[in-house]
Amino acid sequence: MTRDRLAVVVLVCMALLVACGGPATTGAIEWRDVDMTLPDGWVVIEDLGSVLYVANGTGGEEEGDPGDLTVGIQFMVEDTPAITEWRDLVAERDGEVELDAAIDVDGVPAFALQYTLPARGEAVPETRERVVVVPSRHLVILAQAVPVRGQQDGAALFLDNVDEVEAILDSIDFGAPYEE
Repeated sequence: MTRDRLAVVVLVCMALLVACGGPATTGAIEWRDVDMTLPDGWVVIEDLGSVLYVANGTGGEEEGDPGDLTVGIQFMVEDTPAITEWRDLVAERDGEVELDAAIDVDGVPAFALQYTLPARGEAVPETRERVVVVPSRHLVILAQAVPVRGQQDGAALFLDNVDEVEAILDSIDFGAPYEE
């Protein structure tokens, strides 16, 4: 699957979770080989085993109603995650790179890429996202504003919540590598 298609799939999944997701856990959580702490108001939306969705709200009562939900993070397991694929996606979509850096997550080498992608019609609004790739843990962490049809302020919503995104990333503690 290309990164462009993956990004659209992730956006659609988050939009669907707005409609049907519900909170499962908040605060300290464990997922696979990752322990982390979610800030107040953040909840686990869904745990699919190899994908974990967390967000800063639960969504509204009716389908498509975002309620208080504005930002979500997907933790995805990939066999060979590579930051170059994300850089290529940003270039293909005429995005603007704001951060491209080697970092560490709990002492483990990683890469962070933050970018803005322009809107592609009403169905795919402008968005600002941060992806963190942790190759040795086969982990991709994608933080983004939750897309709502017709939304025009997704990029700003992400920035309004970036401190909480960073707090979650900073809280990550890796355990022993996950065995399937």
